[in-house]
Amino acid sequence: MTTIEGLFRRHSFETGMHHPAEDFLREAWKYDREGIVPEMARILATCNGIGPDLLRCLGRVPAAAADGLKWVADALKQPSYDWRDAAFYALEHWDTPEGWRILQAHAEPDPHLDGYKRQLLEERDLP
Repeated sequence: MTTIEGLFRRHSFETGMHHPAEDFLREAWKYDREGIVPEMARILATCNGIGPDLLRCLGRVPAAAADGLKWVADALKQPSYDWRDAAFYALEHWDTPEGWRILQAHAEPDPHLDGYKRQLLEERDLP
């Protein structure tokens, strides 16, 4: 188990609350981007139990946005509400033009998340 997996297994992610993994991820993107990006890709692809919360946490790390957009696009294709909600959360926090284009192109099947999508786009005057 990696450090990041251990942090998520020991500490649950709560919206609005600091998660210990945030500090680790900020430092990793700052000093070891080449090492952390493939590790995040591996965890997001194989650890469904912590994957959505990891994606939400990555949304709180501005430096992860450029790398994370692929993971968000993948999460939006998942049948799981939790994965898609995590993708919306990350996009909202990164607040990048590329992220909004991904969200605009996404056809959300869940009425609640679709309303959230419309709200996010309307707040930014995007169609």
